[in-house]
Amino acid sequence: VTIKNDADATVLSIPTGTTDVGIGETAPLGKLHVMTADSGGSANANADTLVLEESGSGGITILSGSSNNGNIYFGDGDANDRGIIEYKHSDNDLNFYTNATFGMTLKDGGNVGIGTTSPLTKLEVYNTSNGGVITAHKNSEADGDYTGYEFHTSSSSTEYKKGAIYFRADGTVYGRGDILFCNDGVADSNNVSLADEKMRIDSSGRVGIGNTPSGS
Repeated sequence: VTIKNDADATVLSIPTGTTDVGIGETAPLGKLHVMTADSGGSANANADTLVLEESGSGGITILSGSSNNGNIYFGDGDANDRGIIEYKHSDNDLNFYTNATFGMTLKDGGNVGIGTTSPLTKLEVYNTSNGGVITAHKNSEADGDYTGYEFHTSSSSTEYKKGAIYFRADGTVYGRGDILFCNDGVADSNNVSLADEKMRIDSSGRVGIGNTPSGS
């Protein structure tokens, strides 16, 4: 089935032997394929129910009332709200839900909250149970391998990493190692490294300031 406009251009097409529908496309790549111009790409078999195609920038616009929400819902045979992406126009917040439960928000202004809808800083992670909330992971426990958190400041468009807290593996079993506090106090463009260690807590609990811990 083909429907053409008065300029003889195909507007809608249902190829013979299929129930696929193409709008602006005679060979739809999914159940519904809306094409403005050929991108040269193809649809993934796991996401071809709706295909939107444009040779330049493309996308979907969801228009909602100024005091309402724009939503994308993910459902299955058990529930119609397993996952939700929600834009809340009244607050200009973007919220994410998994298993119908709130998970994360991106607030108007740029603050991100994980487990909280009211983050007070650029990133706030809220946990109702005991235990860590942020993990820095290195997939190795070889002697000298390290992971951690680095602190950036910036001057104009240049960023400098001048401080860090690292966990450095000591090569023993069960991922043991030392916690290093590093601070690069030199007025140059170099970034902090292990060589800028100022304090260490080793795996035995000993503390060294300005030197490696020794003794008990």
